[in-house]
Amino acid sequence: MSKGNRGELSSRFDDIARIVASPIPRREVLQRLGGILGGGILAALGFGAVSMLEAQTPGACPISLEFYCANPNGAHTCCRLHVQQCCVDRGAYCCSSTQKCCNGTCCESNQTCCKGGGTATAKCCAPREICCNGKCCQPNPSGRNPCDGATCS
Repeated sequence: MSKGNRGELSSRFDDIARIVASPIPRREVLQRLGGILGGGILAALGFGAVSMLEAQTPGACPISLEFYCANPNGAHTCCRLHVQQCCVDRGAYCCSSTQKCCNGTCCESNQTCCKGGGTATAKCCAPREICCNGKCCQPNPSGRNPCDGATCS
């Protein structure tokens, strides 16, 4: 078994453990476990790829532990149920349920989202940093505007 398969197997085991431990009816647990088992068998047989047409349709995520994430402009992806959240502020992407969406980037809960101008990718500023013109900066404590004279990285 390759290293990648072990990671996927471990991830599937974690998903199963979350489902069994969650407060949902037994029937739904059995349906989800059946979906995992069926998905694993189909993936092993080479049926894991989802066509572009299927991927554009809600409910087309390859396993039952994923949900469809789409923005109004048609961008889409599949996020992991109970583990990720759907972000649609710049396309469609998934962040951990403990992170926050930041214009195409996932920031930790204690970080500040710093959106760049135009098409620039957003950055996550460390705690106590502020966003000044798309850069993470140490604020200037003596100025009226904390960005005036700030030290930026």
